[in-house]
Amino acid sequence: MKRTILLVQSIITLLGAGHIALAQRDYEPEYLFDTKKVKLTVFGNTSDEFSFVDGANAYSIGSSGAFLFNYQYFIGMYNLDVQSDIMRDNIYPNGHHPVTNPLDPQYVYNSISFHHGGLWLGYIHKPNKLLHWGADLKVGMGIIALYDRDLEMSVFNEHHKDWISVIQPEVNIEFNFTRWFRIGLGLGYRQVFGVDNTEYTNDQGQSVRLFEPGQFSSPTGTIKFLVGGFAPRPHGKNNRFGENGFD
Repeated sequence: MKRTILLVQSIITLLGAGHIALAQRDYEPEYLFDTKKVKLTVFGNTSDEFSFVDGANAYSIGSSGAFLFNYQYFIGMYNLDVQSDIMRDNIYPNGHHPVTNPLDPQYVYNSISFHHGGLWLGYIHKPNKLLHWGADLKVGMGIIALYDRDLEMSVFNEHHKDWISVIQPEVNIEFNFTRWFRIGLGLGYRQVFGVDNTEYTNDQGQSVRLFEPGQFSSPTGTIKFLVGGFAPRPHGKNNRFGENGFD
């Protein structure tokens, strides 16, 4: 009888342990990324970009933020905004002619406004090295417009707006200053698509196309200041650095 009771108790204990194990397995959290295999951090940066817009030197500022996977691959968002004062002609009403039908201009003191933003993808080669290279791609949309430069530049003062698309590949060299701070130098090319065929009347009474893609497509040079989690903590459990780079 005693043996029977012990046997029943053993069976109940085994069943209970199995139920607990299954319950723990059922309630074990699931994640999109396995943090044991994929190290996920974030970083951000400011950008100073130099290019050409409408044949003039153009200076742009921007910012970006991204998720960084295993310290090598990233995906995020960016934005860039031209700061330079790039002047354009006065715009006259249709029918204006300086001799036969002189009219007052509708828009004066015009300057170009150009800003764009969107998806940012990239790769960093051997990021543990003091000096390393990488490549990234910006794919975005933006607005080209005119504004009165006597007024403060803002979206409320823009006119003759044109939505455009931008693709901008870039190759970078980066310097590691600390585990969380880098400076990067980049060379790329900005290709602009989707510029419409809007025309305006200039001071000579001629109908001239307002914007063309070639006025905004340009080689680019960029200086970046990056802050984020670019490497594991020293002597950490998740240190994935090998002697010659990433394992």
